[in-house]
Amino acid sequence: MEKVTETWVTAPERPISTTSRHACLVHIYPTGSGMGTRYELSDKSLVIGRGADCDIRINDHSVSRRHAEIRPGAGGWTLEDLGSTNGVRLNGRALEGAQPLSAGDRVELGSTEIVFELG
Repeated sequence: MEKVTETWVTAPERPISTTSRHACLVHIYPTGSGMGTRYELSDKSLVIGRGADCDIRINDHSVSRRHAEIRPGAGGWTLEDLGSTNGVRLNGRALEGAQPLSAGDRVELGSTEIVFELG
């Protein structure tokens, strides 16, 4: 009699997160003491704004107290406007709803500009 061996393949319950890759936001405008500041991203959502309760605090009068949020997910990070006064622009276009971020994306929050970087 021939011995039969079975292999069982089980898919993970949830997709493996690609957010484990190193990612950050880099402050590129306006120039001054904040230019070049790096904000490391992790596996938790981060609120960007002028308010003291924000995870990433930007001291700029054109940035709302709670301006935008970056959320990690299985496919990477997404950006969403939190109802800010001056809006959010992604690569020069007004942000509508939650949008995925790609390496090199330019994010404008009022007159402040940051770049999303991976790697």
